[in-house]
Amino acid sequence: MVIDGLSFWQYALIKNRLPRNKKEEITFSWIPSITQLSRRAIFRGSGPLESYKQNPTNESKLWKDYWKSKNLNDFEILYQNDTINVSNIDGIKRLGIVYKDLDDYLGSSKDYNDLLKLTENWFVRSKIHETKVIFNQKDAVV
Repeated sequence: MVIDGLSFWQYALIKNRLPRNKKEEITFSWIPSITQLSRRAIFRGSGPLESYKQNPTNESKLWKDYWKSKNLNDFEILYQNDTINVSNIDGIKRLGIVYKDLDDYLGSSKDYNDLLKLTENWFVRSKIHETKVIFNQKDAVV
């Protein structure tokens, strides 16, 4: 799960509202980070390539290519961006999800109190909690 633009305090706020993980692995980027470089490295599974154009289609290809190189089949790998649908993830072993709308709110906030309220509102609208519950029911690791 990638949440573009998420700061550490926002992560702590969201983490406390999610069902607990059996195991937690998180990666933070250096500040400032460049979204194109960070996301391309995440979905490629190694350092970013220079000849790459960031878009959901290319991220999906990098994600699938990486997991296919680890001997997973195409039907076991899924990538979603913007519109998240986890109603039928049976058989999916690796699911990549990108939430990028929180990053859009960063520029529209006036101060930290405003950003706090925007983050709380985004958390409810994003349905991350519901998505995490579904993953936990299927014994998936997020």
